[in-house]
Amino acid sequence: MFNRSIKRILILFVVIFVAGGSIFLYLQNKDAIEPSCFDNIQNQGETGVDCGASCVSCQGKPESLQMDPAILIPSENNRFDIAFKITNPNTNFGASAIDYLIEIFAPDGTKLASRLGSSFILPTGLNTGNASEKWVIEHGLKGELGAKVQVGLKNITWEAIKDNFVAPRLVILDRVYTVLVNSPEFAEAKGVLRNDSPYNFDLIEIQVLLFGENDKLLAVRRTEARTVRAGEKREFRVSWRTSIDKVFKVEMGAYTNVFLNENFINNYGTREKFQELNPVIR
Repeated sequence: MFNRSIKRILILFVVIFVAGGSIFLYLQNKDAIEPSCFDNIQNQGETGVDCGASCVSCQGKPESLQMDPAILIPSENNRFDIAFKITNPNTNFGASAIDYLIEIFAPDGTKLASRLGSSFILPTGLNTGNASEKWVIEHGLKGELGAKVQVGLKNITWEAIKDNFVAPRLVILDRVYTVLVNSPEFAEAKGVLRNDSPYNFDLIEIQVLLFGENDKLLAVRRTEARTVRAGEKREFRVSWRTSIDKVFKVEMGAYTNVFLNENFINNYGTREKFQELNPVIR
């Protein structure tokens, strides 16, 4: 009887030893596993388990927009243009409204000007040009040399997008930048907007950005094209009256807010609803 009890104790000890060793080895190997988007662990900067950062956006809670520092650009009549770039890291969320506040301060801290504005951005992979990035441009703010500009993002209206979302295809052709001679204007930029989407848009925003050496932003312009039907081409032109340093690169982009039903003009007697064709998750 005594020998049987000793034998049971030894067997129990061996089982505990093996189990403990297995747990120890598992924990060691667990720590050694390289983080991934499929390891069921919130790591590598993820905002949720296997979502956010370099992984897919966490459904139901979009990652924050990223914003580059705003640039203050001298313009006509002692005014300044403001440009800043926003980046949307989300693949399944766009923003139908991005409200922002621009403030310009003199070197002594005196506020010179402020302006409220609103923009929008599509999900990553859906915008024209660089899919996740969009410039925001404002013209004609009061400022002075040496002034500083601050931009704060206020309210953001997010839109959750289904996987079958189809982005509008807006193409800019025949891009030309010219320094003018014997003209009250210093330079102009022209192009042709073509709507390759199957939708008729009420409003399309067109941006022109001029870059100098080392990608320094020298000048910007924003204009609009109204009532652009599917397949239609539309010429546009912008100009500058103040001198501009040597331009090394010209960027042009076209954007439309597909989250607004009122942006889709009548076709076949009825108002098209983009959300019915490309559903938004509510």
